[in-house]
Amino acid sequence: MSQEYIGTKQITGWPFPKDGEEGYKVQYEDGYTSWSPKDVFEKAYIGIGQVKQLPPHVQRMIGEKAQNDDRLAKLSAFIKTPGFRELSAKSQELLTTQAGAMGELSEILAERIALRGVHEQRHPPASRVTVGLGHQRSGKRSRQGHC
Repeated sequence: MSQEYIGTKQITGWPFPKDGEEGYKVQYEDGYTSWSPKDVFEKAYIGIGQVKQLPPHVQRMIGEKAQNDDRLAKLSAFIKTPGFRELSAKSQELLTTQAGAMGELSEILAERIALRGVHEQRHPPASRVTVGLGHQRSGKRSRQGHC
């Protein structure tokens, strides 16, 4: 019986045209390399910058934040559409609460990443690198603890 899967892997990729088509060369952890068309690559991956020098757990935090921020941006865009207004009041409330929780998660991850000495990274939009580590904290919450 078949089922659906969602993959989570970290790869290294760089823009690399092939046969006149825009795309990306991809290198996997085991050293295997392949090529993906630009649209396929950009649907499958969210860039997190040049993080190989960081410990694996910090790389994962940066990746988690990038994925959360990408989902939050999509949810926030949906909340502004007529489709959102067609939902029940309860569904609207739950999605709005979810967006707030995702925003809070993003702030917490940004704070944890900053505690590890990693600062905001900006990347060209063409490579769809979307790590936004520069969230401003409201100062409403004081956190103690470890990354």
